[in-house]
Amino acid sequence: MIKKIAVGMAVAAAMAAGSASAQWYGGANLGQSKTNYDSARVAADLAAVGRTGTGAVSNSDLGLKLFAGYTINDNVALEGGYFNVGRFATTNGTITAPTAATFNGKIEGQGVNMDVVGTLRGGPATGFSMIGRLGLAYFQTKATTSVSAGTLTGYGNATSNKFVPEIGLGLQYDFTKTIAGRREVQRYMKVGNSNTGSADVDLYSAGIVYKF
Repeated sequence: MIKKIAVGMAVAAAMAAGSASAQWYGGANLGQSKTNYDSARVAADLAAVGRTGTGAVSNSDLGLKLFAGYTINDNVALEGGYFNVGRFATTNGTITAPTAATFNGKIEGQGVNMDVVGTLRGGPATGFSMIGRLGLAYFQTKATTSVSAGTLTGYGNATSNKFVPEIGLGLQYDFTKTIAGRREVQRYMKVGNSNTGSADVDLYSAGIVYKF
């Protein structure tokens, strides 16, 4: 499904290329993903499948995104791309009932997005611009969990694919007319489900923009 949506984005981008007024750009960001999935949510998700237990969460990993867009005017652009937030949550803990066991797992995420990006320019003398984004992401959440005894049905071995809202803020600096640097934070909201684990995921990143 992600591949189909990515192809759709590429087709839409190719159609937009026919407009002489379209100003194209592309780039890549690298950074760190973080999530608010925590020990309380682990316990709640275990309870939802009839298990009593506790767990700890390591909730960050390396993240990246690749993007392309075109400007409608000086203040508005459409932007789409691919992102991967890595293993944004790693879990481990203990189940006390109905069968005693230990468990460990990982939750990974990736997807594609399409956003409206607004730009507030500081003027040619500064080179700085504030950017904000609002859009939709098709987010794939994949969870894998192993247990020391028995099976853990209904939690931690599942995949969720769904559209989620996405928001973001950032700062851009134009080094030249064609090259700019960006620092951004983006939030993918309520990814996953009760089987994979559900949470907001943030991506803090920095990267380079090339304007065609």
